[in-house]
Amino acid sequence: MRGKLIFLLTVFILGLVFLIPKTFAATEFVSSVMQSGGDYNTLSSWEAAINTDLTVSSTKVYSVSSTTGTVSDGATVTGSVSTTTKAKVLHNASTTSNQVLVENIRNILTGTSTFSNTTSTVTGDGTLYTTELTADDYIWLESSQTWQQVLSIQSSTQLTLIVTSTLNTSGQTSARGKSNFQSGEQLQVNGSNYIVISNAGDSAIATAKIDGAWTSADTTAVTIDGWTTTSTNYIKIYTTTAARHSGKWDDTKYVLASILTNRENYVRVEGLQIRLTTNSAWDAGILQAYVDAGSSDVRISDNIIKGVLSGTAANNSGIILEVTGLTSRVWNNIVYDFINGSYVNYGIRTRASTHYVYNNTVYNSYGGYFSWSDNTGLHKNNIAQSSTDGYSGSFPAGSNYNISDIAGDAPNATFATTSKIVAFVSTSTSDFHLRSSDTAAKDSATSSVSEIGFTDDIDGQTRPWGSAWDIGADEFVNTAPNTPVSLGQYTSGCSSAMSTSTYWITTSTACFMGIISDSDLNDLEKLQVELSTSTFSNAPNYTASSFTTSTATSSSGATATSSITVSSLPDGNYKWQARLLDYSNGTSSFTQFNSGTNSFGVDTTAPTGTIASSTFGTITSSSIIINRPSTSTITESGSGLYQWQVRRNSTTTLSAVSTSTATTSDSSLTSNTQYTYDVRFTDLAGNISSYGATSSKYTLTPSPTNFSATPSQTSNALSVDSFNNASSSSSGYYFLNTTNSNNSGWITTNSWTDTGLTCNTSYSYTIKYRNGDATESATSSLSQTTSACSVSAAVASAGLPISILSPTKPQPISTNPSAGSGQATSIPISTNINQYQSISISIIYKVSLPRPLQSRSQKPPIISLPIPRYLSPKADHRILRTINQTSSPETSDQIRHS
Repeated sequence: MRGKLIFLLTVFILGLVFLIPKTFAATEFVSSVMQSGGDYNTLSSWEAAINTDLTVSSTKVYSVSSTTGTVSDGATVTGSVSTTTKAKVLHNASTTSNQVLVENIRNILTGTSTFSNTTSTVTGDGTLYTTELTADDYIWLESSQTWQQVLSIQSSTQLTLIVTSTLNTSGQTSARGKSNFQSGEQLQVNGSNYIVISNAGDSAIATAKIDGAWTSADTTAVTIDGWTTTSTNYIKIYTTTAARHSGKWDDTKYVLASILTNRENYVRVEGLQIRLTTNSAWDAGILQAYVDAGSSDVRISDNIIKGVLSGTAANNSGIILEVTGLTSRVWNNIVYDFINGSYVNYGIRTRASTHYVYNNTVYNSYGGYFSWSDNTGLHKNNIAQSSTDGYSGSFPAGSNYNISDIAGDAPNATFATTSKIVAFVSTSTSDFHLRSSDTAAKDSATSSVSEIGFTDDIDGQTRPWGSAWDIGADEFVNTAPNTPVSLGQYTSGCSSAMSTSTYWITTSTACFMGIISDSDLNDLEKLQVELSTSTFSNAPNYTASSFTTSTATSSSGATATSSITVSSLPDGNYKWQARLLDYSNGTSSFTQFNSGTNSFGVDTTAPTGTIASSTFGTITSSSIIINRPSTSTITESGSGLYQWQVRRNSTTTLSAVSTSTATTSDSSLTSNTQYTYDVRFTDLAGNISSYGATSSKYTLTPSPTNFSATPSQTSNALSVDSFNNASSSSSGYYFLNTTNSNNSGWITTNSWTDTGLTCNTSYSYTIKYRNGDATESATSSLSQTTSACSVSAAVASAGLPISILSPTKPQPISTNPSAGSGQATSIPISTNINQYQSISISIIYKVSLPRPLQSRSQKPPIISLPIPRYLSPKADHRILRTINQTSSPETSDQIRHS
């Protein structure tokens, strides 16, 4: 139990130790310098307002909890609790940093004193000295407005001062001793205007915080002079991120367009842009003009100083440190354009003191660095480029790791002094950041910089980033490249995009492309791709052949296009993801194309196997339906069958159709024409098989048109429109007498005469066509009656023909006359009478006789009229004949039957 209590007590005490706030030797008193809205709007006005002795205990900075009313710079304030304590307000920065800086803090003593120059003593009434002063304390002499240090106290009414100035002894004067304000009391101008402080104060570091946006330069020259500083209580001037350059000149950030002159011992200037425009001599962006006796420590870092020289401007520099007794530390500065023809101007010039000049970059100046022989400091890790003389003068031994583009120019103890060309981001835009591809300055510096003790570069990035420090103001710090965007997949040549809907390609070469970018200006990047047929392993298996970059104009970085061409891809389904690799082996995160699903397939193999000959569906005189052959004998191991395609007569390829379509049609064909077809198949990738076996088919004939007949007494002459009658034994016309089955057979002509018919008799006919495949057309029909019958007479001896001119009624009478040659001819005559009727038939015939009839011995035609079988043989019938053989060719015989 006792051990446990000891342990808990120890823990409690340690907790108290860690809870005790740390105290520092000095506290920064921060005032803002802003173009608008700050404590001061120029650096010069800040310097004038805050200028004080930072080393005495009567100058203090207090934390402010609130301000009531107005407490102006220069106002005298009195403590509300320490009512005898007064001070002068240098600045109330309650709106910026909740601080107030006061000087001349003093206590009003309770008596009067007489001062004597001869005795250096102070006498007075009462016991004020022993109760309110101690030896080594200070006393404020109102008459001389000076502080005097108490050397000793002789008695309760007499003390001895260490007199540092002539005292005004003409009369009585009050004395005030140093004092302090208490935490929580009011520092009052009066009851309505006061500051409430929240601590007991601390000695000050005077800090000018240059902040905010700047649309125009600060054009007022700055001279830092009249202060008293120490290594603990120093002057600090710096820019915040809002007002600071990013390692490259930027007119939208704070610019001091004048000279900054320093005459104090302990000053730090950090992160400014200074533009020196001059046509005179011995000017400088930062000029160290004087220092007080004793130690010093001037620090100049992370500044960009630009020269604009004209006329006879000579002996000007970005930084001049040429005063005796100065210890300076100069690092991470960029100085450029200190050149004016053949006039001698320098980037950084040092002399007569101890100067540590490390990791600076000087470009395009007549001289880069100049050092007198009385400089006892060192130059390390500096760059000089594009200067007439990179390094001039005498540099202290031990200077090392400096580079120049002039061989043998740079001072180095052990480092190679060969010509080294530094790869900057863009000298044309004055961007002196190191490129990722640089091989002169990167990883080439020493980290032995204990004389200064810095660990970052002009951008505030930690050194080293790579394997070693970089030479110059910039430490190349690689930022991982951005994830590529606008990914696209292409076929070989990187010009024809592969659509995710198309999916399959028939080539084993694919191209992958993406937009690349990097926040490191002008960094080099290239695309990396992982191709996979299953699960991603986040290990790229393809990398672009070269790095790509483009000119960057802003801090957002450059964009460019990087591509990868992959050859000899096996058939398969692929998905892919991409990332960026930069020149310093930094990588972005992966981004998946098509959300990680398979986005394309490779199929370089055409369908193979036996493709059967096609069968056919419906056939017309102008079209043929082709049936898809079976796919069961076709092998497709890649993307799968997609379409089938028919070729006609080995020359004309019909449009492809889906394999799910069972038929396709070939139209606008010629009737009764033979067409030959073969089929091939394609897969989803577009690979095409060979054509299979062929098969042929004739188109049909058209239906018969314009079927007609021309009759005679014993025949009918039939005809029909012709069709494309191919030279095939199967093709032709077929005429059929459906009354008596007479037919033409299949013939190749479009006409036929049906003979051996009875006169005046009706016959029915059909006609049909047949194509080369013996496929018959529809039939067309008609009926036709042979011509009427006529008396056939001939002169027997002369063989004269006769013809019937006009049968008499009743109708119809069917006649079928025929003429004999030199013999009697019987002419059957029929009519529609029956046994209950009587008829009178008149036959008018024409006899052609030769003229003159030489012999009347020739007998006229004999006409016999058979008696119908249903008439009585006794029927009365007479034949009346009159023939005029000499004068008339026409003879009328009247046949009467009743």
